[in-house]
Amino acid sequence: MKMRSRPKVFLLLIGLLLLCLISGCMFKDLKKEIQEEQSSNGIIGRVEGTTRAKGNVFVLLYAKKDGRMELERFTLPDETGIFSFIVNQGTYLLAAHTVISQLDS
Repeated sequence: MKMRSRPKVFLLLIGLLLLCLISGCMFKDLKKEIQEEQSSNGIIGRVEGTTRAKGNVFVLLYAKKDGRMELERFTLPDETGIFSFIVNQGTYLLAAHTVISQLDS
């Protein structure tokens, strides 16, 4: 009877070992994500103007990479003009651009 329980214990130990290895990999990623989150900052603003735009307003976020500015992200402000970005530490440039599209009927 003891002979039959050894394979079960062996399989159980292998299963536990695999589970520990898998969870260790998950915690490694979690640690990296927590560090990124703690070093992140927010950029929040509002698009305002004296006249109402006649199209969609895009807010563009440029990041300085290798000495030049590259488009990092873009967003549409909400109906009150508020926009936000979550960014890492660095140098950024914000721009707003109105896109007016006319379709001929």
